[in-house]
Amino acid sequence: MNANQLNEALPLWRSAQKRVDDPATLAWLQGRERWTRFGKVSMRRDKVYSQGQGNVTAALLLMAKQLEIYPQSPVLLHDRATAKVMVSELPEERGEQAVSQAIASFKEAQEAAFQAWQAGLWQRSRAAPNCGSLGVISDWPAWWSSDNKDKGAMVSLKSTDIGSFQSESYGPHGEFQDQGSYVARFNDVGLSGEDGIIVDEKHCGIFIASAGPFVNLARNLQLLQTWGDPPSPYADGPRYSWLDFERGRFPNHGSVEKPKVVERVASLVQFASTSFFHLLAELLSRLWILQKSEVLSDPALKLVVPQDPRKDDGFIVSALRFWKIQEDRVIWWPRNVGPDVQLQVKELFYADWRPPASPEKDGGHCPSPRSALLGVRQMLLTSFTRSEPLQDRRLLIFASRQGVPAGGVVAMRSRLASRESLLKGLRQVAEEAGLEFIEFSGVSSPEASAALFARARAVVGIHGGALTNMLFCREDADIFELGFATPLSGHYRHLGAALGLRTMLLPLKADDRGIGAAEVVLADMEAAIRSVRARLLPSHFGGSEGRTKTDAEL
Repeated sequence: MNANQLNEALPLWRSAQKRVDDPATLAWLQGRERWTRFGKVSMRRDKVYSQGQGNVTAALLLMAKQLEIYPQSPVLLHDRATAKVMVSELPEERGEQAVSQAIASFKEAQEAAFQAWQAGLWQRSRAAPNCGSLGVISDWPAWWSSDNKDKGAMVSLKSTDIGSFQSESYGPHGEFQDQGSYVARFNDVGLSGEDGIIVDEKHCGIFIASAGPFVNLARNLQLLQTWGDPPSPYADGPRYSWLDFERGRFPNHGSVEKPKVVERVASLVQFASTSFFHLLAELLSRLWILQKSEVLSDPALKLVVPQDPRKDDGFIVSALRFWKIQEDRVIWWPRNVGPDVQLQVKELFYADWRPPASPEKDGGHCPSPRSALLGVRQMLLTSFTRSEPLQDRRLLIFASRQGVPAGGVVAMRSRLASRESLLKGLRQVAEEAGLEFIEFSGVSSPEASAALFARARAVVGIHGGALTNMLFCREDADIFELGFATPLSGHYRHLGAALGLRTMLLPLKADDRGIGAAEVVLADMEAAIRSVRARLLPSHFGGSEGRTKTDAEL
């Protein structure tokens, strides 16, 4: 259907409304009119947005028009939140407002999704008519210690008391708080959607782990479109239709009427499980916590693990080998599953934590506590690097982000303008500092990546998963991130602080494409190279006291 057909359809829908007396038919015709108006706005938005490479600020205005038509759509609310993240680096007040607006919209999306999910549970006869006291639960310790006697499916929550940094501040100004970790135990819950959301269908409860508001519930749950229009003009027809989030990719809008049932498992599945940053920093933290708290000591307990995108050569499989977790104990979670419960669990264990920073603060996007990250680091170094002191020449590594198109969409920040000029400058600095220059493309094995970054004296990289390899760096390594100052892209500033590494931001320019632009430009190429030189050759700048300070130190 094109824009002209939509324009022609509108007066016809309006005219038809004047010719009917039946309330059900009238409601259906009014819905068709709304849907047609929505289609017109959506076509304009898609053209302007251009898969994230267009004018995101202009797209936000059109999203507002979409929300005027369907104000309780969790899909639109989450889209708006994501777009707000993209523009949060823009200057003046737009950027500052965008951070708080993004978090608020993410939370609105989850609440709207809950209402639609609950209505769906009633229609599927999966919940009692009076259920609904639980809602969306993201602060598990607060929920467990509350006066509410009905804890739903959660039957215990125990602090792990592991690591030496619980309840301590860290970061240059103590801006991060390690509040320790815990293991929650649930009875009779489902694991739903690609992110394995923990759902208590009987009590209408959704337990969201540490990713909090960033989790997109609409892509993980079966939602009845209570925000939408009647799918039928007949009085005895359905009032709402089911959301087909994946648009025909799965049969029956992804519903699973009889999920597989298992007895006792621990799950590692989470938000963005197989994204490299989330895999190393979060998923392996959960595995480390489960191992150290001895939950996995029971050989009868199964472990639900997301399929490693690199299969036998990936970090997930390597970590399982390190802890001698046998293949027959693993239930592999597929990478592409529909938005419904895939596994019904009679007894579930899940490791989690309170985030070291709130979502709107710098580093608040899915941070793991320092105690867990240091444990993961030690495990990885023990598993993948040599025990003897390094004798090899130290490195200056440029971690490139050469994006491979996925579904025809070029990866964010995969092209750096004047890239060769930057590499030329970095090679010169490396030569002056007596370092070997290496360009890292991210295609190495876990062992090779670990060995490489263990030799790093400095890492320069564009904001992206490759920077997660700082987990292998020695404590004297300097990390230079080509990125953005918005708190919503502070992932690696927190990771560096947790690992005790010095980090510096080399700013990228922000424009109306936002922080997700495929092609990015350094704000000041010469200043960036000078900053790297000042860190690695402090004697050129008046000795060690003249080193460039971290952004947090300024």
